[in-house]
Amino acid sequence: MMSRVTTDLPPGLTAALAERGAPVDRIEEEGARRYVAAGPWFGRCTTAAADEPSFAHEVAVRAVVGGELPLRAPEIVASGPGWTLEPAVPRRPPAGPAAVEATIAAARRLTVIGASFRCTPPQRQPHPSVVRTDDARCLVRTYISDRNGWN
Repeated sequence: MMSRVTTDLPPGLTAALAERGAPVDRIEEEGARRYVAAGPWFGRCTTAAADEPSFAHEVAVRAVVGGELPLRAPEIVASGPGWTLEPAVPRRPPAGPAAVEATIAAARRLTVIGASFRCTPPQRQPHPSVVRTDDARCLVRTYISDRNGWN
């Protein structure tokens, strides 16, 4: 990954950081994606227009998941086409029985969300061996195609 200058960021993300008085500490690049560390803030953006639906989907999912335990995601405080801004969260590796219990509780919460949440996931070209159902749940249901003799 290589560092980039702030002129490589979408104007909306640059403005959101400026509104918060957050100078950019670091920008890392991974393909079309940019990851921005700016004091207590973390931004993501893309240079690929085809990536933009993924960002809109992320905003919708985070609104449902929320920031409370057992399942939490940092609140997206600002977003636009192809970018998001959220509070930075320090990395902590999971360890011990408490982490196992938290993972189990989060999985239980996901089943509740999956049963009630409907959204349109980003559209990607499916692999020829996969057929998607008409059910547009976020947890996309797939079936291996009989035409490949895998069933």
